[in-house]
Amino acid sequence: KPNERFLNRKGTLFLEQACNRFFGGVVDVWIRKHKKMPQHITYSEKYYDDEYEYRHVTLPKDLADTIPKDRLLTEAEWRRLGVQQSRGWVHYAIHRPEPHILLFRREIGKYN
Repeated sequence: KPNERFLNRKGTLFLEQACNRFFGGVVDVWIRKHKKMPQHITYSEKYYDDEYEYRHVTLPKDLADTIPKDRLLTEAEWRRLGVQQSRGWVHYAIHRPEPHILLFRREIGKYN
C-alpha cells in the first residue's frame, strides 16, 4: 500500500499524475506495460569517431508503440522509460526500422 500522503482523494498517486501531465500520457502506458512484463533493457558497447562516443540501447519491443516516432526523446523521457546512463548522453537519431532501439551519443572528453 502506498504512503497515504502521496495519494489524492481518488486514491491515485500525485507523482504519477504530474508525470503524465508533463510527459503527455507516456507514463500511463509505461506503467501499464511494466506491471505485466519484466524490464529488459540492453546496452551496447561504446563505439567512437573523432568527435563523439556512441552507443545504442535496446528496449523491449513491446515499448516501441510508446516511443514518439516523430521526434527525439529528451533526457527526462528516456530516463522515465528506464534507460540508465551517465551524464551527457543525447538521443540523437531515430532508427525507423526498429524504433525500440535508441541511438545515443556524447562528446568525447567532455564528461569523462
